[in-house]
Amino acid sequence: MPIPSFALSLPRVALLLALLVGCQPAPVPGKLVIVGMDGLDRGFLEDRLSAGHLPHFARFIDQGLIADLRTTEPILSPIIWTTVASGYPGSLHGVGGWTSANGKPFSGADVRSRRLWDVASAADLPLRVAGWLMTWPASPVSGQLFSDKLVFAMPMNKSPDDPTVAMAQREHGKLGALAWPPSVEDEAMARIPTLDELGSSPLRAQVEAFGAPFHPWTRDETQLRHLEAGKGQDERLQAVYLVSADQVSHLFWPFTDDRVARTLRQDPDARMRAAARDHRAGTGTRAYPYAQAPMTPEDFAMGAAQVPLVYDWLDEALGRVMATVDPTVDTVVVLSDHGFQPGRKAPVLSGGHRDLAVLLAWGAAVRPGATARVEPTVMDMAPTFAALLGLPGAADWTGRVLDELFVIGDHPAPWPTWQVEDASLALDASAPDAADQALLMQLEALGYVDDAGAPVLGASRELGRAPAEDEAPPKP
Repeated sequence: MPIPSFALSLPRVALLLALLVGCQPAPVPGKLVIVGMDGLDRGFLEDRLSAGHLPHFARFIDQGLIADLRTTEPILSPIIWTTVASGYPGSLHGVGGWTSANGKPFSGADVRSRRLWDVASAADLPLRVAGWLMTWPASPVSGQLFSDKLVFAMPMNKSPDDPTVAMAQREHGKLGALAWPPSVEDEAMARIPTLDELGSSPLRAQVEAFGAPFHPWTRDETQLRHLEAGKGQDERLQAVYLVSADQVSHLFWPFTDDRVARTLRQDPDARMRAAARDHRAGTGTRAYPYAQAPMTPEDFAMGAAQVPLVYDWLDEALGRVMATVDPTVDTVVVLSDHGFQPGRKAPVLSGGHRDLAVLLAWGAAVRPGATARVEPTVMDMAPTFAALLGLPGAADWTGRVLDELFVIGDHPAPWPTWQVEDASLALDASAPDAADQALLMQLEALGYVDDAGAPVLGASRELGRAPAEDEAPPKP
């Protein structure tokens, strides 16, 4: 495997650990497992539950809780998931979207705040992080971290015949720093599944139709296996990120929306006409499913089955997560970063983000059936996670601890800030050009950037201010 390509400043890491010495967490039993499900929509989830599907979600909610979760603008996954982990908005944590204003892709080397696993590592809590966005290059932690670049991936709408796909795969092969510690990288790569491992799964036809590395199942199954490998380990924090609901909903959401579905049934040519007008159906991009000819009833039935299939797989994934914990001592939190609605530009073609996400929780620290005093937001998640782990929060957070939903034990007084002066806790901020080019190809296919790498449609924001010197955590 390649030698890791980041440059770690040992004096800076030693300084970070020195700042945190003596701030050991209060003894909280069990582990906290955080499951990020990108694009999981509460309305669609509850529709499936009402129809008698998703048994693991049903048990999870029946024995735990479910709540709306308000997200932040702009609704872009790298911003929101970094907010979930750090407690800061994109203007402060350093990730302003998929790319900066000059077209450079954001990565973990741009993060300007400690994230939950950084603080937990400094307190020497054993942990495991799998696939969370903006974790490449993999940073040192007190456990294992599998970065979001470990598995080579392309967006579902990218054409496999586009020559840039092969080039991107070659460039990905040059990347280092895919996992921490580097010694687990070979073991981690061995967990990447083959299509044959799908067996008789109902998802098999969908995965085969798009193929690896385009369908998100390959990535999500790998991340899930990383998490399952921690079963029985003395790990206090585990976090895993799954992207299937988001990717599949972007393509097939129109079939799940009653109003749009009615249009598709009444006007079989509507999807074909919209695809012809859409510039993204051009070179390098797959044609939209069921948009090359007037839709038949059989086409509609097949399209309508695709999002439910992914929710069924996520239910299976949730069951596997639940099987790794003891709910009498452990706590599992599932959350999304946004929901879904028909795309504003072409509702009969694609799904778009909506600003209402969902929060679910189950296990020892959960108040079953509890409701929130004030609607929770993604800004509340890092304060709540830190409190559950007995870690000090940050006085400059605007979010709050959701103590009406969770049983919160004693935890240390907050530090002034979790922000840091140097991005990514001393990781080298100069990512290899090969990685940048591979990511830009994916982002252009998704419509987040143009062919020069410049963000479009509000896909990026300028970085926020650097923290002032007096905002650093107090020395012991």
